[in-house]
Amino acid sequence: MKIAVVSDGEALSSQLGGRFARGGFVHIVDTDTDNVETFRNDANDMAHGAGGRMVQNIASAGATAALAPRVGPKAASALRAAEIAVYEVRQGTGDDAVEAFKAGRLKELPL
Repeated sequence: MKIAVVSDGEALSSQLGGRFARGGFVHIVDTDTDNVETFRNDANDMAHGAGGRMVQNIASAGATAALAPRVGPKAASALRAAEIAVYEVRQGTGDDAVEAFKAGRLKELPL
């Protein structure tokens, strides 16, 4: 399974981003192989439509789940349409979030 993790830094060990579409980097983590693909979040600087763009980006990368502290209503709608589940993670690093996800400690957010 591939999951999307948004952080403020280029490494998965960076602190998580505060909002789903506004973190500086996106890490696509394959939970089966632990392979990580990282790219700069091009939706971050958008005045409008950042949530939709982010969903397009992570769906194109093959993610079927996202780990995020907060998701806005437009992003939630786009995630629902793309059938991407969202799990709530409030703080810590991307590594911490992935570990919590694998251990089943994260709550799925209703979209």
